[in-house]
Amino acid sequence: MRESASLQADGSTIRVEGTCDDGAVTRLCSITTGALRAYPAGEVIVDFTRARSLTPAALAALLRVCERDRVRLRFRGLSQHHQRILRHLSPVDATPAS
Repeated sequence: MRESASLQADGSTIRVEGTCDDGAVTRLCSITTGALRAYPAGEVIVDFTRARSLTPAALAALLRVCERDRVRLRFRGLSQHHQRILRHLSPVDATPAS
């Protein structure tokens, strides 16, 4: 059995470590929604730099949070594969962070 992701919010950045699969995505969306409420004028970055894996379903769920709440959410540490998925599925406000 794979270990689920470790999620850590540090200000407006949420760091994901480990496996971000369907089991972790509900927690990640909840933390993301909380961070978006805490930083309404700024942007929230979800950092996958230390994530071992990220399922496309988890990425799509985060994009639904953006769409639902009409907020700016940025991503860091995505693979090229996930960047392509992001470009294909994302609203204008969900973009990779540098």
